[in-house]
Amino acid sequence: MDPGEGCDLGLENRLLPAFGVSQAGLAELPVAPVARPRSAAEFYDYTSASAHTSFEEVGVCNLFLQVDTRTNVLGLLLIAGRDALGGGSQPEAAFDGVLRGVPPSSRLVVSDDPGEFTRTSLSDYAGRWSFNDNTDGGALDTLPWDASWRITVEVTFLRGVSAWRYQNNAGGPIRLEPSRAAVLIHRTGPSACRPDCQVPRCGDGFTDGGERCDDGNTVGGDACAGDCQRILR
Repeated sequence: MDPGEGCDLGLENRLLPAFGVSQAGLAELPVAPVARPRSAAEFYDYTSASAHTSFEEVGVCNLFLQVDTRTNVLGLLLIAGRDALGGGSQPEAAFDGVLRGVPPSSRLVVSDDPGEFTRTSLSDYAGRWSFNDNTDGGALDTLPWDASWRITVEVTFLRGVSAWRYQNNAGGPIRLEPSRAAVLIHRTGPSACRPDCQVPRCGDGFTDGGERCDDGNTVGGDACAGDCQRILR
């Protein structure tokens, strides 16, 4: 260890964020759930046969985790297209989606339209969507905080949708490669030492595995609880 280092494990130094998104051949990127005082179903806001999260865009599929700041229930949303009432004109479109490795505690809370998104096994979901001048997709909730998981999301864009992205809570959307599956990762423990030779700790501004948030301090009542175990906004 050199002066100023909190640890140094050499090649064993690792960055293990609480949440990450990765695709084959690309580096994993740390992400954070979209935080709103609404459940996943409320945030999806299924009206006029469409979602209304503000992320909708013509020809684009959005994937993201979402947390209800009132209850800290964690959800996952997959939405494609845009409602004509919200601006733009979504052409006739269709896409298929498969989610594998979903924790058994999850619940299907939105199927847009009814019957297009279903649970096919204890840990798998599948969707077959077709739509015009609106959106399609679905939402899950009750993903566990106390267990590590990897959810693989595969999409096949048939027509009318050609791009997808991960909506990050901070830093803007992350572009995803349409031809590759996306993997959402949740970890319940940090690394022993980060690449910057610092020991992970609550309040250092990086959400390590085992934390739900980290806003750079250990003061409660702001965006993150003082023990980094509850997202407040």
